[in-house]
Amino acid sequence: MEKTEHCGKMTTGTTGLNTSWVYSEGKLNKNRQYIDYAKATREEIFQCINNPLWYQQSLKDVSKVVVILSSPRSGSSLLFHLLSQTEQLLSLNGEHTPYYKLNGYSFPFENFQSDCLENIEVSQEQLNNFSRDFLSDVGVGTPREILTPKDLEEFITTMALRLPMQWPQLGLSAQEYFWHIREGCNRYFLENLTGNLSSLVINILESLSIFSPEFNPFYYDLKPSLLKASFPNTNISVAPPNSHFCIEEPPFVVIKPRRCPTPEEISNKPWLLKASIDAFRLPLLKQLFPNAEFKIIHLTRFPATSINGIYDGWHHQGFFSHNLEGIANLNIPGYSDVFPWGKNWWSYELPPQWKTVINQPLEYICGLQWSSTHEAILESLEQEQQSNILRVQFEDIIESSQKREKMLGKLLDFIGIKEDNSLKKSVGEMQPIMCSVPANENRWLSRQSLILPVINQDSIRNLVTEFGYQNRV
Repeated sequence: MEKTEHCGKMTTGTTGLNTSWVYSEGKLNKNRQYIDYAKATREEIFQCINNPLWYQQSLKDVSKVVVILSSPRSGSSLLFHLLSQTEQLLSLNGEHTPYYKLNGYSFPFENFQSDCLENIEVSQEQLNNFSRDFLSDVGVGTPREILTPKDLEEFITTMALRLPMQWPQLGLSAQEYFWHIREGCNRYFLENLTGNLSSLVINILESLSIFSPEFNPFYYDLKPSLLKASFPNTNISVAPPNSHFCIEEPPFVVIKPRRCPTPEEISNKPWLLKASIDAFRLPLLKQLFPNAEFKIIHLTRFPATSINGIYDGWHHQGFFSHNLEGIANLNIPGYSDVFPWGKNWWSYELPPQWKTVINQPLEYICGLQWSSTHEAILESLEQEQQSNILRVQFEDIIESSQKREKMLGKLLDFIGIKEDNSLKKSVGEMQPIMCSVPANENRWLSRQSLILPVINQDSIRNLVTEFGYQNRV
């Protein structure tokens, strides 16, 4: 592989992962080695950035955080996407869960027993690490075309920082990641594909797939039709991308060029955050932004719809959160008897009660994942001022344009921003997608015999009433 120099540094060969060590040590050490590799590779990339934002600001300077709390498959990704289009808000390129893992705030490290972390104190050193992770990932508004050399360098480094978290098992060096990204960018410009940012990403993925046989582009959050057309000879895998440990859970975030905020924007504009794991971690998240006012959007959805979506996710080639091999033996009817990895891999959040349900049918685990996240959210919100909480039913965002516009107005008033052209466009573009939503919202009926007994449990019925869905059960 021919390589070009980046930021005046050059390495030769592949550095990072020692696969012989990985396969000879215990499970926890395997996981730690992937994390150590990702951190070391990212550190090398960080050193290539001139006058980085985190030298000028930190998370202590952030004045307001808007966080969406919900269960999995409750529509938080759509709401996050809608709101992140405006330049009045700052947002990360995806969920920040990988940064918890990079910094050791993840099961099974440090004797953590689940995804619920209580009584955690973040040290100044750890806060500095989180600051750099978040500030290197934050952007403003919608993806945009690369117009200047500065735009190009910012995109290359942002993409390079993401890849070691997605593919630690490849063991590529920072310079190899830079090379692949530049190759993809060069082809993008040479083929005059400007204006089609998905083609930019595809070109980079093509370079990685040619030189790394383990690399599989179908784990990315791109349209399946686009991936099939671009990679006709690549098999779609439904197994975990790394058989040992995932730092970032698939579907992988697709990095596209965005404007980097100024130091003033870091301090003055609200940050929009979304990660379903934060249902169990609001106190920890607030420690990361110690001087910020928190505005909390509690997003709900009819439980049958969410539980059905969680069930689908357990059967998807994504959402692999924890490998429990050597910790627990899963015997989940509807999952463990369907997939070869079904006795080891857990999907979505790991609630405190997880050990009590590892022999129950999949639909009951999905029900627990819905109810436990909302119970944790409600418990956390007891410590918050009511003026800083807004409960939103996802159905009000998707059922009709009238409801959507009314709810958007409430959201913007709550956050303290105004409707602008970007938000109007984002809401307008939802219309053709949402025309199929009524069918999707009722898709759970195909599993009615499985899901009805689950949502009729007392723990879920109480939440159904709390959230105003009692007339639908």
